Amino acid sequence: MALACIVAGAPLLWQIGSSDDKTAGLEIGQPLPHFTGIGGWLNGDGLTDEDLRGKVVFVNSWFLTCPYCHKGMPDLVEIYEKYQDKGVVFVGMTFDDEESRDNIQRFLEKYKVEWPNAYGARESLESFKAEYFPGYWLIGRDGTVVWNKSLQGKVAIESAIDEALAVSAPTS
Repeated sequence: MALACIVAGAPLLWQIGSSDDKTAGLEIGQPLPHFTGIGGWLNGDGLTDEDLRGKVVFVNSWFLTCPYCHKGMPDLVEIYEKYQDKGVVFVGMTFDDEESRDNIQRFLEKYKVEWPNAYGARESLESFKAEYFPGYWLIGRDGTVVWNKSLQGKVAIESAIDEALAVSAPTS
């Protein structure tokens, strides 16, 4: 009985985390961590720090059996289509590993996800403090988090992206 309650309640953990500062992972003002411990990439080559320097970056964490990840992906694809040509770099990460590569590819194809997605990214997800999924972070041109899912429902992601795009990249 206890196991049934845990299994039935588990999806709520993903949703509960959607607006809580403590469960949003990497906090506002924190620097973008390096992408490390990646098993591989689909939909493109791995991204380097140089690829992301001075750019607005939207990072999404997800996994194959997460119902809220499936539910939210069509909205992310719409946001991607709106901003891909405006200089926003999109990156997806899943801890699902090489053994799930074919299923990950099918997931990406099902939702028409075109941006690079890292698999086997457990180490990177840990550096993003991702405990609740899906996770969302918007990184400003200065390389710090300017929006995360703690602001979801308070500040629309599209407004946050527009604001981040309006800020000039810092000069080195």
